[in-house]
Amino acid sequence: MSAQTLLLILLTVIIGFGSALAPGGPPPGPAPGAGEHAPAPVGPRAVLAVVTGDAAPLYAAADAGHAAGQLAKEDPLIVLEDAGSRLRVRTADGREGYVPRPLVRLLTAPPVPENFRVLGYYMNDPDGASRRSLEQNKDTLTDVAPWTWGVTARGELVTVYFDERRLGELLSWAGRNGLKTQALVHNFNPAKGAFDPELADALLSNAAARRAAVQNIVDTAARWGLSGVHVDFEGVPAARRDDLTSFMAELARRAHEHGLEVSMAVPAKTAAAASALWSAAYDYRALAEYVDFLMIMAYDQHWRGGAPGPVAALPWVRDVIEYALDPEGGAVPPDKLLLGVPVYGYDWPAGGGWADAVTYAQTMARLGALQAHGAGVTVRWHPGHRSPFFTYSGRTVWYENAHSAAYKLLLAAEYGLGGVAFWRLGQEDPHLWDVLRRAVR
Repeated sequence: MSAQTLLLILLTVIIGFGSALAPGGPPPGPAPGAGEHAPAPVGPRAVLAVVTGDAAPLYAAADAGHAAGQLAKEDPLIVLEDAGSRLRVRTADGREGYVPRPLVRLLTAPPVPENFRVLGYYMNDPDGASRRSLEQNKDTLTDVAPWTWGVTARGELVTVYFDERRLGELLSWAGRNGLKTQALVHNFNPAKGAFDPELADALLSNAAARRAAVQNIVDTAARWGLSGVHVDFEGVPAARRDDLTSFMAELARRAHEHGLEVSMAVPAKTAAAASALWSAAYDYRALAEYVDFLMIMAYDQHWRGGAPGPVAALPWVRDVIEYALDPEGGAVPPDKLLLGVPVYGYDWPAGGGWADAVTYAQTMARLGALQAHGAGVTVRWHPGHRSPFFTYSGRTVWYENAHSAAYKLLLAAEYGLGGVAFWRLGQEDPHLWDVLRRAVR
């Protein structure tokens, strides 16, 4: 090597070393791969990543040197891609980027039972949102529960907010795509715009009306070629507890004779509120003996007519599950229990009052409009409730997204439940399905 060549090499090294020390270089922080040696690949059931330190940088690219943003401790992140020393993630407030692997811990779902159900409630939305969600996620759903017939006080079936022609087309499509169909039969009264406790009381207190309802439900389900019947009687008076159990026992007996499944939606209970008047009619233990599964409505912890708060805070959902499974509580076998997961939210007015029910898309539209007008509104994550929320003009919005749903999916897997059910298709954060595919694969 000539002396001239050696001199050029030395100058290059000195200049490069000086550039590394010069002002304006990348801020201190882990470079891609720093402190890691061949990181293990992200497992197939890694549902979330969670920031472990006080903060973590969020980079715009896998090899970026400057952080584009910051993440706080316990921020949940949906893993979109394993990029080696960094993970491509989506934050609860909708940002996407890359986070260093050493700064997060992965939350992995235990294996779920082979017959794990993923049920989606279906409505004939004017905008077709339920149908689009159903078609886009048929690979993950196992059951669809379309809103169908209501009952009368005499046990007759009536059409309420659905079209039989469209129902027939839906059932045909579901059958071709291997989905079970569970007709949702209810006590909703369109004249009142609500589920009707008086209607339930009149039906269940009359033995002849109960028999007529059982006959009509079974005959109709068999005639339509349904997989089963899903009963959603809400607001049943406590005095009708034994009558409700008798009704479900007879319905299950008759339906099973025709090869039909029978299931039921029941309100959430906790040990602290097991005897609440509004849920006293639902005897978990007795009902579970007869039905194929119970879907527990673990939502509306804070409802639209009450004070603002999370729709389903994670600690509360855990309490609901534990009471349902407790031999001294609900005594429901885990494989007969489906966890109801909300995918909507509420926007409460300042000073109290009736909240607006909002879908995920509507929530994001409101948030986007506020931010576009410089309102300075940002989504916040509550680390205790495991739920997102934001405030504006004195109003408070709590809603569910893929991140909050992911924690609930982890609970369902942790307790070995028989499945999950989403109220309702078309209202959800679309990223929920990516999380679900990881959790149940």
